[in-house]
Amino acid sequence: MKRLILILALGTIACGTLFAFQTGEQQLFSQAQIERLEKSIARSLESDIPDLQINGALTLHRFREIAPEYGWDRCIIPLMRILNGEENNPSARLIAAMALHELGSSRGDFAISRNAQFTDNPRVKRYCVILTRTRLLERGKLASPLPSLNP
Repeated sequence: MKRLILILALGTIACGTLFAFQTGEQQLFSQAQIERLEKSIARSLESDIPDLQINGALTLHRFREIAPEYGWDRCIIPLMRILNGEENNPSARLIAAMALHELGSSRGDFAISRNAQFTDNPRVKRYCVILTRTRLLERGKLASPLPSLNP
């Protein structure tokens, strides 16, 4: 019995040591696979079907978490078209704004800030104001997210 416990303990230590000295994480997707995914997502974002646009933006959101170093530049313009289209489904516009904010491009930030000022939909306007203020806070250009409570 002691021998079995000793063997299990040594085996656990050996496995732990092997896993501790592995070199970094392996990428889940190759660069070519990510580029194909980006093309596919961009096609779904350019679709006229609102559900397909929403699914494309959510897919981009998920893959952005998996491959944060990738730029996803092909998706910026289709997301801006969804966000700027007053006739588009408000849910699609909100998700497009979220995806643009996560991409962090200056073009996307500009589209979000313009919608914060000029869109007719109050939900989209409120969400874009929040995203615009969040970006300003991230860049240190806004002093405080809350107004002063002192009279």
